[in-house]
Amino acid sequence: MQLPFYKRLSTKIISSIFMIVLLLTFFGYITSEYQAQKSFEKTISQHFKTTRMMIEGTINLVGEMAKIWSQHFIYDDDLTDALLKGDRLSVGKQLNQLKFEAAVDEVILLDPDGKVLFDATLPTREGLSLVTWKIVRDTIQTGELSKHSVISDFDNFLIYAINEFRIGPSRQLLGYILLGYTINDTLLNNIKQDTPVDITIVRQRAVMATTFVKNSSRLNNVPLSYLDYQQIINSDDAVNNLPIYGVNYLANASKITSMDPRMEGSILLTYPYDILDSVITEIKNNHILLTLIGFVIAVVLGWYSSKNILLPFQQLLEFSSSVDKDKSSSRRVELRLHDEVGLLAHNFNSLLDSIEAKNCQLTSINEELEQKVQQRTHQLSDANSALSKKEQALKKAQHIARLGNWHWDLHTQHIHGSEVFNHLLQLPYQQQQIHFKEIFNKTIAEDRELITELQNKIAHQLKITPFTIRINTKDGNIRYLLVTVDIPQDSVGELVEVEGTLQDITEQKEAESAILYKANYDALTRLPNRNLFLDRINQTLRVAQRESHQFALLYIDLDRFKWVNDNHGHHAGDQLLIEVANRLQKSIREADTVARLAGDEFAILLPEIKSVADVRTVCSKITNSMAENLAIRDVIKVPTYASIGVVFYPQDGDNVDELLKKADKAMYYSKHAGKNLFTFYSEIPDNTNYPPS
Repeated sequence: MQLPFYKRLSTKIISSIFMIVLLLTFFGYITSEYQAQKSFEKTISQHFKTTRMMIEGTINLVGEMAKIWSQHFIYDDDLTDALLKGDRLSVGKQLNQLKFEAAVDEVILLDPDGKVLFDATLPTREGLSLVTWKIVRDTIQTGELSKHSVISDFDNFLIYAINEFRIGPSRQLLGYILLGYTINDTLLNNIKQDTPVDITIVRQRAVMATTFVKNSSRLNNVPLSYLDYQQIINSDDAVNNLPIYGVNYLANASKITSMDPRMEGSILLTYPYDILDSVITEIKNNHILLTLIGFVIAVVLGWYSSKNILLPFQQLLEFSSSVDKDKSSSRRVELRLHDEVGLLAHNFNSLLDSIEAKNCQLTSINEELEQKVQQRTHQLSDANSALSKKEQALKKAQHIARLGNWHWDLHTQHIHGSEVFNHLLQLPYQQQQIHFKEIFNKTIAEDRELITELQNKIAHQLKITPFTIRINTKDGNIRYLLVTVDIPQDSVGELVEVEGTLQDITEQKEAESAILYKANYDALTRLPNRNLFLDRINQTLRVAQRESHQFALLYIDLDRFKWVNDNHGHHAGDQLLIEVANRLQKSIREADTVARLAGDEFAILLPEIKSVADVRTVCSKITNSMAENLAIRDVIKVPTYASIGVVFYPQDGDNVDELLKKADKAMYYSKHAGKNLFTFYSEIPDNTNYPPS
């Protein structure tokens, strides 16, 4: 049996008061926990910032100490005498003695070119070049001593400082001295004496040095993937949550500012999270006690309300029940109260008076509503018709632009697309969807990595820029498709669906390829033109400078090209140029480059040559090939000759303009010395004025 209204109301009052107390307590608990957590993270963030400054300051201090000790090395008379005499045994003995006095971990002596003369720790490195280290390269190139640098060496991080080794009044440069101190656990523990934060020095994910020890276990690797750890490094001063050995830690990571830019090194700072957990547990216990007190207050207030407040409600309820039972509106409730309950009784009586009048008004309103419903139905029908027309216009526009839209169900891996989408993928008309693997299989092998990268970015909800893939069509052709993907910006939790478009841009790609070919290749001979040839020379020059290689450049001019043009016409001259191009290509290696620079001028690039004799062999092949008659129009036999100028890098020049100018001069010397000859620039007499100015 259902309880009377006033009793249920009494129960609801008690429950409401209790719920209010419970909500206030819960809100207070959440607020206190949030404020405690933020205050804790802010304090730890300040500890992290201070500790990073201490670490960088210690690295700078150790670097300056290494710089000061290097002065002691370069002013040591015994070491200087041993170097001048070339006595390697005495040099090594004295350097080891100085290393012991300075308490350094590594001593390296370099020659003026950056090659290792002596290595106290790794003798097998002697003779190798250390110009790949920025501290060495900058000092040699600029002539000014570089600041200390942190370098990954001997499977450790060392703080290296460099100094010049000069002697005599003329300050003759004998070489450079490198002193290095290892960043190890002892150094970090000295820093940790002034901070509660654990310090770890990391290379990629491997731990180089650390103060982190948990249950007698030293941290050896960062328990994150490489990409996840890079995100922490790139988050600046943000405090991150990092689980280690099943325990949560607050963590922050940043790059070592004085690290050699070609190497990876970072500082990982950690602080245990369980201290915050104990604070939150105490807050939780206090709020549970407050909740119990609130429950007692709610019961007392509810009982008082039932006894002193709800009696008029009981009388009003019994009267309303009798009115409902008798179906009579002649009776009135009699409550002489001047409070809200009395007002409620008065309003109830007024309600009985107005029921009949309202019934008439309700009938009129129902009729008016029926008319409005019919009018709204017609409006919706018109709107649906207009929407259908717009959809047809959109389909037509997509067909014209060859643009299809799609949406991808990430759970089933099925992709539903528009009519144009199905057409671009050559799907049957009746096929409503395609599995993701089918698109992956249609994509050519070289572009499937883009599809895999798309899956990874969607999994991590990263921004995706439009990209192009190539697919194989049924007729054996390749089509270029532009893919755009939209990830919902307001998505939270697991992503279930993404949308995007697919557009056929094959014609645009073909036009771009044609333009690029015309810009870099000669239309007649299909050889690289001057623009592409200069680019390849510059690439070869950079490789040769970096790896100490030599290469050769051949400048070629045809001796009888004008005679062929004047006597047999320009068409015959074009055939001659094509045949010359073919013969030049047959005379060189696959790695070499032959180009037509202009008119009857050609050039050949021979990278990574082993000897001058190899170049002579190539030049002989070319002159022998040119000495044979060339058939023009299949009947005219025309002998032609080539004058060749040859230069070498680095013997004849160290930049492109100088090499081309000297090759041109050597070519003119060959042309004036006779026909079908080649000349090395180094063999030209000093008083030669070719080419004429």
